[in-house]
Amino acid sequence: MFTVALALVMECLLCHIFLQPTYDTPTEAVQLLMLAINTVLLWDGISRVFNNRSIVAVRGVQGLKDPCPERETVKTVLIVSFMLRLLILMWDVYARDIFILPNSEGDAQSYFEISSSFAWGARRNLVDFGRFPFYTGQLFKVIGVQRLTVQFINMYLAMCSLVMVYRILCKLGISPEVREKTMLIAAFLPNLMMITTFFLQESVISFCIITALYMFTCWWEKGGILYLALTVTFSLLGSLLHMGALVVAMGTLGMLMLIGNKERQLKVSMSRIVLMVVVGFGFLLVLASSGDTFTGKIRGDEGLTAEGILYEVNVRQGGGAGYTVGIQGLPPAVDIVVNTPIRMVYFIFSPLPWMWRGMGDILAFFGSTIFYFYTVYVAYQAYRAHPVKGIPDSNLGGFLVVLTVIMALAAVMFGWGVSNAGSALRHREKFTYICLVIAAVSNEILVRTGKADEKRKRKEKHRIGHRAHF
Repeated sequence: MFTVALALVMECLLCHIFLQPTYDTPTEAVQLLMLAINTVLLWDGISRVFNNRSIVAVRGVQGLKDPCPERETVKTVLIVSFMLRLLILMWDVYARDIFILPNSEGDAQSYFEISSSFAWGARRNLVDFGRFPFYTGQLFKVIGVQRLTVQFINMYLAMCSLVMVYRILCKLGISPEVREKTMLIAAFLPNLMMITTFFLQESVISFCIITALYMFTCWWEKGGILYLALTVTFSLLGSLLHMGALVVAMGTLGMLMLIGNKERQLKVSMSRIVLMVVVGFGFLLVLASSGDTFTGKIRGDEGLTAEGILYEVNVRQGGGAGYTVGIQGLPPAVDIVVNTPIRMVYFIFSPLPWMWRGMGDILAFFGSTIFYFYTVYVAYQAYRAHPVKGIPDSNLGGFLVVLTVIMALAAVMFGWGVSNAGSALRHREKFTYICLVIAAVSNEILVRTGKADEKRKRKEKHRIGHRAHF
């Protein structure tokens, strides 16, 4: 996969040297050639990842002849997913006049137009590190207006994110059956496939988020301050484009106060909880004083206050997919507290059936929302199995708690940052990879607790039979 990144850098430099691009420079043949070369390289990169056993070795079973018997299946699944994404890419760029795919207009078109403005238009002298079109505009200055190349980069990052998910599952020691099932779901989630292929920032942000979680998983497995530093670094990189990426750093660092021990088990005490609350308020104070760098999406003219957040919520309720939920007419601070759970539910599960406006919403429900219902259901079942105490010699329960805290923070943040079903559908794809890990860990917990219960029952049966014999 690194070969593809290196090839992209070299290609961009060659484009800049030989094309000397301007706004009117023809780039059609060049971007098609780059697409052909990079498609072959990415296909080869996926194959190499799964042919290298050391990369996907499972924790605790590296001595086995093949610790990942499902590797070939997962490799095939990812290659098929890659080819489908390639078809989506080509359709989005060259067949828009026939049919426009869901989520490929609106922000996607706006980002493309603004990118050109950052390159050669009215924004060419403007520096804005918090906007995706600023970076794509700088890329356009180097390679010319190559929409196909930018969207291929998004697709490349999406494939890297899927590999990251698989490596996380391997490091956690998830069983082959659960890994295979999870990757099959991950590779073909329709909304995720499209969102991470269009001219949108979600692929970049979600890559930073899952990479941050991968670094935290490395720390979880073997410790080391470097992995924690990288967790925060990737989370902050993603937050430059959207503050939602901060939830990984907030969740993992907060939970360190409850799981800061070699066994990676929860150790809850009043002093630890008080410390976590104090640090949390300190973190919010830093955000409130950071200007628009991280919180520009939700802070109003009055700053990061209850009044400012509610003002922005009212502004963002426009459009046919806008929704007004919760108890109205409450004082701002009370409104935030009372209506947060309701807005969390709407963010996670939109568009709900009573919000459907047509076939697009129905397809979105079955192509995205159903997966979130499934994730919440298996996580609930896993918690009912008491994973922290019910699985001998395992810290999966503690890891599930960390993932749940991260997703709860994301739901709170985006619950108030989004008041539109279409926006909720797009923004929550930033966290789909984390939800995939939650689903896998939950299913593994259910498998292991089931086996542990069977083992305990066999022992009890043997003990009763032994007593009866005497």
